[in-house]
Amino acid sequence: MTGRPPAREQSAGSGTVPVTWEEAITHLEQMVDVVERLATSPDPAATADAEPEVLEPWAPPPLEGPVPAELVARARHLLQRQAVVRVRLESALEQSRDDLARTRRLGPQHRAQASSYVDVSA
Repeated sequence: MTGRPPAREQSAGSGTVPVTWEEAITHLEQMVDVVERLATSPDPAATADAEPEVLEPWAPPPLEGPVPAELVARARHLLQRQAVVRVRLESALEQSRDDLARTRRLGPQHRAQASSYVDVSA
């Protein structure tokens, strides 16, 4: 027991906002988990039966005081995870921009064209 008041949440739009440091860190860890899955998946849309993972826009929750001492190590680890994911996303974005630019340079004459024959033996 940390001596802090019990967990409370405030409504914010369609979801709830964590109002304790532990809730806030847990919420951010869950968000990083989702982003890591999306960033490392070869094609997140490939699984037709899977529900798409959607993240709500993040806003700083109304927390009081500094991070409690017992949560500092967890918060630092979270910060490191966020930095790694940020680098992955920046790399993926750069790759996507390069791919798009290359596709635009090729133009319509280099795009795959339909077959011009019919296999009547099948």
